[in-house]
Amino acid sequence: MAHTDWVPPVTGCEAPLPEVSSDYCDPAIEQSEFTDLYLCEKAGANFTDVTAPAEWADRLADDGTTIPAGSDATVDDLIRHLPIIGDYPKPSIATKDISGGRTGFPYKTTHVINIDVDDITVKNYQFAQFTQSMRREVKAWVKTKGGKMLGGNAGIVAVLRLDPVFARGTDSIVGLSGTLTWDKHYSPDLTASAV
Repeated sequence: MAHTDWVPPVTGCEAPLPEVSSDYCDPAIEQSEFTDLYLCEKAGANFTDVTAPAEWADRLADDGTTIPAGSDATVDDLIRHLPIIGDYPKPSIATKDISGGRTGFPYKTTHVINIDVDDITVKNYQFAQFTQSMRREVKAWVKTKGGKMLGGNAGIVAVLRLDPVFARGTDSIVGLSGTLTWDKHYSPDLTASAV
């Protein structure tokens, strides 16, 4: 599956329906659980080709300050990586009744990716505290267990919030749990993952 940089139709009600595709003998089934979160500063550059491993190699730096050797990336472009468990339920779609008996659809669409982190290093815990201190947007990409990447070339501009969870029980572990939240009328682009 390759789908990147989708542009919604310019006209509304009269836009032609796009093609669809199904294979009853060999349907396209993908594992959907999220396994990895990648994020950089909101001002970070878009990818030229998010499916190119070399572009990722030029930008991956968990400390957010060390630019990989030979890279033209800036500090804002540097991408941090967190292993996660996550899901993306159906967005919340708000409509509004407008003149002529019409409905504004969607009036507002709120997307939420639920994120759990179980690798509780001091840096990860402090990163979570940082996300609690302000409502700050990041640029993000999220990888599925099936090897797909949500976010396309431009990433998902969203607010990330992580909070600690200390559960009861002898088998319980400390975790970070939170959300990546944004408003947009349509879903982010989906591509093959390069990392």
